[in-house]
Amino acid sequence: YMAAKKKKKKGGQLSLKLGIKDERVPKLAGVLLLFLSLYFFIAFTSYLFTWKTDQNLVLKFSWELLLQSQFEMANWLGRLGAIVSNMFFYWGFGIASYLFIYVFATIGVSMIRMVPLKKYLVRIRFTVISILLLSVFLEFITKGAPFPWGGAFGESVNQWLYRFVGAAGIIVLYIFVVLSMIIWYLNPDFNEMSFSQIVQELRYFFSDLMEGRLRRPKPAPS
Repeated sequence: YMAAKKKKKKGGQLSLKLGIKDERVPKLAGVLLLFLSLYFFIAFTSYLFTWKTDQNLVLKFSWELLLQSQFEMANWLGRLGAIVSNMFFYWGFGIASYLFIYVFATIGVSMIRMVPLKKYLVRIRFTVISILLLSVFLEFITKGAPFPWGGAFGESVNQWLYRFVGAAGIIVLYIFVVLSMIIWYLNPDFNEMSFSQIVQELRYFFSDLMEGRLRRPKPAPS
């Protein structure tokens, strides 16, 4: 009897462990991320057309707006859609926030397919860096525009850079960043490559990047 009781207890513990590691859990989480990606896409796209109508109310009430049932929002997803899109665009990274949808969808597909996330780390890392750089760059070229192209992040970084290096210094910094990324990932031989070959290499580079792989840079000459 005692042996049977211990066996039953052991079997219950095993079932509990199996329940925690149930493969349905990451799949459900992946579906949730895909749903959030679709939700954000609709909310962000609606924000492009309705931000002027909703912004005053959202900035005034913030999350309290969810409880203010007397207000009707123009956003296609109602009060929550207006708040979320304003948080990403106005207080976050502006139009670059669309890239978060790609990150969430990539992670969601990885979890549904039970593929290790490290396979997509290069792609995700590059996307996150692109969000930061694009936010700052768009705010720089659209400074003073009523629409938050770069969001609060881009605006704050641009203000700091402007005080630190000036407008000309920011332009030089952007050129340096782009060239550094090209040299780091491609290691091109400028003595043997024509301009058309450089453009082709860049095209291959971004194509490989979107497919989740990067070619190893050419070894530096001794």
